Amino acid sequence: MVIHAGIGGGKTSTARAIDNTLRDRGFSVRGILSVRLFGGVSEGYNAEDLEVGEVYPLVRLTTSAEGVDWETYGNPMYSFSYSGFERANNALRVAAKKMASGTVVFLDEYGKLESGVKAYARGSTPLFPYSDGEVLLWSFAGLT
Repeated sequence: MVIHAGIGGGKTSTARAIDNTLRDRGFSVRGILSVRLFGGVSEGYNAEDLEVGEVYPLVRLTTSAEGVDWETYGNPMYSFSYSGFERANNALRVAAKKMASGTVVFLDEYGKLESGVKAYARGSTPLFPYSDGEVLLWSFAGLT
């Protein structure tokens, strides 16, 4: 399933509601939600690992991304955390190894960077052999 909407269109909120419903029904839920940070403008995103509940930086306004951990990939507004995407990719690889009946994996914010084999591309690839209807892929506006 691909869910597509514009920025602020409720994609992550919808995913969270689906996550809660699936857990209530006994499903094993794994993967990543990208939670938008908003302070008048989109300041970036944190990744939330749905299996273990860890939250960590993923995307920040370039003006607030400090240190060598950040790359713009040609985007002048936002910078992307190498270590954040590595953690997220590891969570997706673990999810792929644990795939079984009754497992659902969310991948929030799959888009343009992945088409260039960046961001979640490495972690999401192992999920596809298991995509027999039990993997949810979630789309970010601008994918097409």
